[in-house]
Amino acid sequence: MRTINGYQVGPGARLHGADLTAANLSRCDFTGADLSDAKLTRSDLTGSILFGTDLRRADLRTADLSDAKLNRADLSFANLSGANLCQADLSNAVVTGAVLTGANLEGVVGLDAGSPHN
Repeated sequence: MRTINGYQVGPGARLHGADLTAANLSRCDFTGADLSDAKLTRSDLTGSILFGTDLRRADLRTADLSDAKLNRADLSFANLSGANLCQADLSNAVVTGAVLTGANLEGVVGLDAGSPHN
């Protein structure tokens, strides 16, 4: 665990509703963490590990999630407008109701074209 913006971040962290706007979270391990309702607008999450992370209703507008590992993450109703998901792994991720308007999805793995998302 390490402290960023006054929050303890790391595997299993409980960050429901945390304000991590514009935080440098690159290469962080958030395996199994709760980031539901978190504010992650403009945050740098490049190369981060988000296996099984709860990101329901998270605000990830314009966040950089390039090369992030989002396997089995729950992104239900998350706002990913303008986010950079280039080369991200979304295998078995839940994206129901997620807003992906203007998101960079180049090279994304595991995002089925038939998945329910906007």
